[in-house]
Amino acid sequence: MDCKEYSWKWVTADEVLSPTACELCQVILTCANGNCNMKVYDGENENGTYVARLKALINRSVNMGIHDHVYLRRGLFVTLDANCLGAFVQWKNRPSKEG
Repeated sequence: MDCKEYSWKWVTADEVLSPTACELCQVILTCANGNCNMKVYDGENENGTYVARLKALINRSVNMGIHDHVYLRRGLFVTLDANCLGAFVQWKNRPSKEG
């Protein structure tokens, strides 16, 4: 695995991480002042296909490691609620699959 092929970001607000097809590899959500939630979508906004929801307890982190990755054909969009300190998200950009 060549790590140069992968992208990552520490996310602190709702954001489009990839506007094109990609593979979701890893998410680590960290809470601050209360329990927190994060949602992941296949698309560029909340109108995309809902993929996953991560929940964590106050002052804790939760890891979503994905061994075989999740293919997102329309992009990668995440939302974080107010209690999130942030989330580490790793993905790999891919050419779009037809069909």
